[in-house]
Amino acid sequence: FSCDIQEYSPDAFDEIRSLYEIHISDLRYSLDMSRNQAKIAETRQTAGKSGSFFFFSFDSRFIMKTITRKEKTAVLQILPSYCQ
Repeated sequence: FSCDIQEYSPDAFDEIRSLYEIHISDLRYSLDMSRNQAKIAETRQTAGKSGSFFFFSFDSRFIMKTITRKEKTAVLQILPSYCQ
């Protein structure tokens, strides 16, 4: 299993993480692919109609959701006003 993770608006998301005292090192640890392979594999079998799926990180600290290009565009459009 492999995947590519693209980071968008790193400054904005860094600001959001800092509000909740989430350090990037904690996020990277919790979302490490080698630690989450089993969770991802079992979740992929239950993907919704859109093909998107949710999963908890192996340590249950974070929830991840795959998104479509359309959802990505919408999130990136509202992000600036959300961060204000």
